[in-house]
Amino acid sequence: MSSTPNKSKPDGLNLSFESAMEELELICKKLENEDMELDKLPSIYERALFLKTYCSTKLDAIKASIELVNKNDRALQDGNK
Repeated sequence: MSSTPNKSKPDGLNLSFESAMEELELICKKLENEDMELDKLPSIYERALFLKTYCSTKLDAIKASIELVNKNDRALQDGNK
């Protein structure tokens, strides 16, 4: 992965959950190591917030899908009793 955040996909289109997490982890490591120019900090922080929100939204959607499958499965099982 490159040493700078991925600016080619600012809106998250075609960005996989795994890629977003990888980029977010890279940003976190750079912040922890203080391996960043101060002038770039605001844009890097903004990208990190975007990635966090993107990943949270993806996880919430998956959770909702799983809950729906479980609900439908329970309804089928109850109907077969």
